[in-house]
Amino acid sequence: LWRVNFEECNRRLYNSLAIDLFEKHVGGASRKVVEAILYADEQEAELSDGGVAPIMHDSSFVSQQDVLKASKEIHAVHLKASDIKEVLEACRDHDAGDAVLTAHGKSLPPLSSCIQTNGNIRFRTTEALRIARHLSLLAIIEQRFGSSARRVWNMLYLGGQMEQKAIATESMLHNGEAREVLYAMLRNGFVTLQDVPRNADRAPSRTFYTWRAPLDMATIRATIMLYRTANNLLSRMAHETSTNSELLRRVHLVNQGRMDASQLNASQLHKLKATVRITESALIDIESQIAIFS
Repeated sequence: LWRVNFEECNRRLYNSLAIDLFEKHVGGASRKVVEAILYADEQEAELSDGGVAPIMHDSSFVSQQDVLKASKEIHAVHLKASDIKEVLEACRDHDAGDAVLTAHGKSLPPLSSCIQTNGNIRFRTTEALRIARHLSLLAIIEQRFGSSARRVWNMLYLGGQMEQKAIATESMLHNGEAREVLYAMLRNGFVTLQDVPRNADRAPSRTFYTWRAPLDMATIRATIMLYRTANNLLSRMAHETSTNSELLRRVHLVNQGRMDASQLNASQLHKLKATVRITESALIDIESQIAIFS
């Protein structure tokens, strides 16, 4: 009996997300280096575990010789030890440059933490996915609430609790704009508001109001939004199928040779194909984002 190996599909998906992250932010030979490290570790895991590779794990330390050998098997090209060194240096340069952008809401966990060396080398897939999740969350916030919201949320996440006035000052926003962004994210569960009374009477005039950006809560909210979007896309597909049921029946007859293609409504068929193609493409993109948060 045959079955789909979901574990292997997930493992390959997680590895692909980690590789894409490095290719986008580090460039150069980073894609080939990370692929080679993961492949070398996979070969070692299959030998030691009887042909079963774990779904997602940080790779074991493998020698540079094994990495270079793996690159030849995958790409039929020779990586050099200098290529690995250049990727490590590019990661450190990226982290150093990115630290300057912290005030603008674009700071990242360090990419250099994903690749560890002690003479040998290993890749931390779990750390790479944590970075990818952080970036995807910021992208969702920016798409939903705007670039100012991204800056405010990331500043709160990095800085902890802050009052609205301090948030406006640090994020270089007018007080009214900061309030609008904060309450929009509060309504959608991406930030929390806590009152800290000075006195027991809890009078509003004698109460501090502080804002926080809990990562776990924001991640859950983003995941819910992604699933809702996917559900809307699936509903649209079902609606199009139902609305064009007669057209689809005729297409089926044409495919069976029982009807001439000239009897089809060409413009309606073209419109349906375009709608389905766009919807399916959006679904694939949403599914990739959902995988990051799963």
